[in-house]
Amino acid sequence: SKGNALASSAHVFGLSADDDVPPSCRVYAEKVVQCMQDPHFPKDARDAQTSALVQMMDRMKLTGIAEAERADATRNASDECDTTLSALRAASATSCPSAF
Repeated sequence: SKGNALASSAHVFGLSADDDVPPSCRVYAEKVVQCMQDPHFPKDARDAQTSALVQMMDRMKLTGIAEAERADATRNASDECDTTLSALRAASATSCPSAF
C-alpha cells in the first residue's frame, strides 16, 4: 500500500516505525518523502533535503528523554514539525504539488 511505501521511504530518511517521535513529526517526514518523489521537486535539491530531514528527525526523537522533561520535549518537537510542515505546504504549489 502507499502508506507502507511511505513508511519504508521515511525509514530510509532517518525515521523507523519504532522511533518515538510526535505524530506531527511523522506526518512531516512522510510529506517530505512524498514531496521529494514529485517530478516537480528539483533533483539537485534532494541530497540536501534528505540530509536536513535525517538531522531533523534525529532531533525530534524522544527516546531517552526523562519523564519530567518529556511533555516539554514533545510539545517543542511538535511545534517545530507543525511549523516546518506549514512552510512545506506553502512551498508545495511549485515544488511538489502532488504531496498535498
